[in-house]
Amino acid sequence: MEELNKRFTLSNQEIMEAVDEGAATYMALAGKRADSEKTFKIILEAYLLCFQDAYGADGNCTLRIKREFAQIKISIYNKGPAMNPISTEDSLPDEVDFIENLTHKLGIVSKYEYLTKNGGYNVVSYFAEKKPLKNKMLIYILTAIALAVLMFFLTGLLPESTQEIIYTGITQPIFNKMTAIITTVASWLVLFAVITGIGGMGDTSKVGKLGKMIFGEMGKSYLVESILLGIAGGIFYMTTVSSSTATDNPFAQIIQLVLDIIPSNIVQPFVDDNALQIIVIAIFAGVVLLQIGKKLEYLPKVCFELSDLVNQMMLIICKLLPVLVFFGIYNMLLSGELAKIISVYKMILLFFGICFVFVLLLTLRAKHITGLSFATMFKKQKDPFIITLTTSSQVAAIPENLKTFKDGFGIDERFANFALPLCVVTYMPCGAVFLGLVGFSLASIAGIVIDLSIVIKVVLVCCIVAIAAPPIPGSALAVMPIIFAACGIPGDLYPLAIVLGTIIGYLLPAFNCYCLQLKILISAYRLDLVDKSKCA
Repeated sequence: MEELNKRFTLSNQEIMEAVDEGAATYMALAGKRADSEKTFKIILEAYLLCFQDAYGADGNCTLRIKREFAQIKISIYNKGPAMNPISTEDSLPDEVDFIENLTHKLGIVSKYEYLTKNGGYNVVSYFAEKKPLKNKMLIYILTAIALAVLMFFLTGLLPESTQEIIYTGITQPIFNKMTAIITTVASWLVLFAVITGIGGMGDTSKVGKLGKMIFGEMGKSYLVESILLGIAGGIFYMTTVSSSTATDNPFAQIIQLVLDIIPSNIVQPFVDDNALQIIVIAIFAGVVLLQIGKKLEYLPKVCFELSDLVNQMMLIICKLLPVLVFFGIYNMLLSGELAKIISVYKMILLFFGICFVFVLLLTLRAKHITGLSFATMFKKQKDPFIITLTTSSQVAAIPENLKTFKDGFGIDERFANFALPLCVVTYMPCGAVFLGLVGFSLASIAGIVIDLSIVIKVVLVCCIVAIAAPPIPGSALAVMPIIFAACGIPGDLYPLAIVLGTIIGYLLPAFNCYCLQLKILISAYRLDLVDKSKCA
């Protein structure tokens, strides 16, 4: 459909006709990314009524809707002397408050300007909302990689001395500062995620048998994936250490690792960015909050508000990840370390291999306990799995998952309502596999000696971090600095971790969702909370 350029009077009838034509134009221009047509009409009508109040029902108006780059711009023109129709000076306060509140809630910012040409025009313009671009971050990351490669080839035309100045004086310092910011915020992100996760469970006496069953089943999954991850790390990444360097008892190192997790004071972990010790502090604080929450009702509220604040900070920072990837890949290419990017293929193959084995074992166990066929289970799980796969969000699939549990599998509604939100936040076995393999792979690339103690350390840390990771987009990338610190991986490899996390990270929620469905199904059968007539 062509762009709209419609002139009309500001009578109620012609305003409604203009709103309908404007909505049709918007839906056609936006295509699959069109947001709510009803919302578009409400906003456009509100602006036109402001024009009607300012210039009268007999006044003339021109509505223009056009595509401007990737956005759709709506402009409303009125010919005459300067008069802002949406300002507090020229409009009634109630009307202004209404339009400001409406647009603020929807994230729309309008602009007024007076054009002096041809007798003068009052113009109010804004950009219509569109649905977020699917896989937007993946597209941005890939674009950043392409730009980094292009810049590398262009930089190659410059003298080597100039290249060195660009690398050491500009790009490397910028990259280091951005990495430091992410690491700092990640520590506080994990702290409040763990505190609020434990503190938000409510009265421990209410968890009872259902909670014990869910946590027990999740513990079994993490144990199985830890064994698979440990075997893969030992076979494919463990370094053969000579006798001259292997003087320390590996079991003594493991004991020391456990002792090192316990902080000596409450301040030093934050000074050193020791994420594991911060997690220990968070667990302790969360348990205390769980016990005294009713006595000090304001305290949980403050913790949850601080958690929201840190989450918003990390969401803003995650929007800058493509910039970080650009500088990181560009620096890596300038330093002649292209081989590092290519050498991660083994990690990707191992990830899919371990996930396949883990999902197969879990499916076989579900079949054994429930007696359902593979075809029946997959058919009932299909819809929420597809939603999670296409949106890369387990939260988006919660309504469909609840419907599947209640109507498809006949699981007791109260149990489904309890187990699903809990598992969405804490059950990420495939995420733990991914984090562990990233640790092994990048430690190997960095030339770090990987012995038995390192293998056990990585397995332990990745399980803790997977459970502690907050349920927000990009959480895997947010907790990546913890893996880096635990393994001693240099920050120069962080862009590589971001690329892996962005590409594989879009599949992780779908894998975790499939496992989550089976785990809740198994728990419900073991508790005899299933209407088996619905499973046929």
